Amino acid sequence: MAIPQRPKLEEIPLPPEPGLLKGWGRKLELTLLRFMLTVYNEVMGPLLKARETALKYLFDSIEEELKPVILPLLDTIDDMPGMPPEFRKMTEHLRHSEPITFSAIGATIIVSAIVGFAMGMIRPFQRLASQKADTIARSARLDPPTAFAAFRRGAITETAFLTCCKEHGWPDDSIAAFLEIFAQRVGVGDLSALLLREGMSVGDFDAELSKRGYKQDEIAKIKELQQVIPGLNDIIRMAVREAFTPDVVSRFQLHAELPGEMVSWAKKQGLSEEWARAYWASHWELPSLGMGFEMLHRGEISEGDMALLIRTHDVSPYWRDKLLAISYSPYTRVDVRRMYDAKVLGVEDVLRSYMDIGYDLEKATKMTEFTVALSNAAERDLTKGEVLAGFKIGYFGQQETTDQLLALGYDQAEAEYYVAKVLYDLWQKEIKEQVKYLEQQYVKSLIDQNEVYSQLGRLNLPSEQVNRYLRTWDIKRQAKTKTLTSAQLVKFRTQEVIGDSEFRSEMSGIGYSDRYIKWYLESIGKGEKT
Repeated sequence: MAIPQRPKLEEIPLPPEPGLLKGWGRKLELTLLRFMLTVYNEVMGPLLKARETALKYLFDSIEEELKPVILPLLDTIDDMPGMPPEFRKMTEHLRHSEPITFSAIGATIIVSAIVGFAMGMIRPFQRLASQKADTIARSARLDPPTAFAAFRRGAITETAFLTCCKEHGWPDDSIAAFLEIFAQRVGVGDLSALLLREGMSVGDFDAELSKRGYKQDEIAKIKELQQVIPGLNDIIRMAVREAFTPDVVSRFQLHAELPGEMVSWAKKQGLSEEWARAYWASHWELPSLGMGFEMLHRGEISEGDMALLIRTHDVSPYWRDKLLAISYSPYTRVDVRRMYDAKVLGVEDVLRSYMDIGYDLEKATKMTEFTVALSNAAERDLTKGEVLAGFKIGYFGQQETTDQLLALGYDQAEAEYYVAKVLYDLWQKEIKEQVKYLEQQYVKSLIDQNEVYSQLGRLNLPSEQVNRYLRTWDIKRQAKTKTLTSAQLVKFRTQEVIGDSEFRSEMSGIGYSDRYIKWYLESIGKGEKT
């Protein structure tokens, strides 16, 4: 931007020449005035022009010296990211400004940089000097907020706090305002709780919040939030327990025995009376489903009541009618056979009844065939031996076997004795097989005495009996007689290494019967033909 040209000085017109006939004083005055104006008009113009030329030369020289320093700095500033457009416009203007403007701003920048650098160099020494002086004078003071905290904690007195504020130049009204602002206040949440507990009035609550900067509409929102809404899990429990269904609440007396004090205390917690009643309605312990089914079967409740109880137990709708259906007892096996004999049940009914008590289709079909065959047999009454045989193979259960024996005319003691005897025989058979297996393992040194004691101890055998077994087994174990296999004996007989009598003896020793030995001999073409 070009600097406006200096306005041209207008010559001051000279006063008229004094007349010859006028007074000498006036003539002298006019003569001196004309002389001064002539000197001004002839001298000031050249002087101003010379000054302008000198200044232009001065600023051009300064500009030439500053441009190599200032222009790279301006380029760096322009390249900085996020530089505001206004600042870029200013730097662009500075690049093309007149020498006097460029020199003035550039000199200011350089002088500021130099002064800043110099002050930065001097500042540490100033700080050291100040620190040395403060070690003597100790002029530093706590700032008012720190002093206030120290006063509240009892570290300094109130007088010391006030003195500190005054030393920082605070007037008394500022100190009073500071104390009011930073005094501890009860929180908004605690004030809300106090309002709910009727510890303060609504007017006092509004006034206190107004002092803290809350507007009336904000205060109304805070009051709205004071009303507590139960959590989602509680609401779900209330819904499941039918706390929101007036008919159910009335039918099952869910609001019965609600203490008035509970509603009062609930309000102090922020709960409305409706929520307090819903909590009370959902707090009752419900009878179990098993107890409900028992009440249903005894006629104490209806199926509708039972369905509602299942629903309040949070059972999904899909399962409710199915649970109700299986609550009724199915026919027992004895009942099924007797009812088929009495023509009460048909074949399909028998099949369905067996499946109802847990048999799959295959086993239920077999049981149905058995029931039909048994019913059609000429001899319909089972003997004691047949009943006990059925119990032994697991066809009849223990109670069913007892019932069958009672039906045959045996009294309770006799029936229980026969059942117990079969159980004992089965147990003895199991013990015998277990003892036989342990003997083989022990004689072959596959287990030790500790394992024998452990295994036989589970069978509750007397210790003397176990010791007797071990003494016998030790003799067999010490003999260490290793026998040939049947394949080896057949090979030796085929090769004529042994004869028929030896073959028979060895095969018998490893457990083969005479019949099987005879077959072995015939298969290899030995022995006597019959």
